[in-house]
Amino acid sequence: AVNDLIKVVKQNLGSVPFTSFTIPGYSAVEALVKGIEIAGTTNAKELVAAMEGFNNEKFLVGPVTYSKTSHIRMEGKNDVAIMKIEAGKPSFVKMVAPAEIPAP
Repeated sequence: AVNDLIKVVKQNLGSVPFTSFTIPGYSAVEALVKGIEIAGTTNAKELVAAMEGFNNEKFLVGPVTYSKTSHIRMEGKNDVAIMKIEAGKPSFVKMVAPAEIPAP
């Protein structure tokens, strides 16, 4: 699915995405659409209530769970890619599962 999104971006913009925010941005829109579908409205209170019911919703970034006390996608097991930059070139290091979620 990620590769399909990259193809669509490349077809429409003439190049692959130039930022790592493409995928989480796309999934933020996926979450908003799903919330509107569940709530049946764009009313903020009803939309938030609908999204707070997400429990491992399948989005491009992976499963998403929101609750009344947490609107952070890092709930649950969501590995994070660790990258490094050497001589101006980024490269993949490893995937890491966060041990804890920092307090807001």
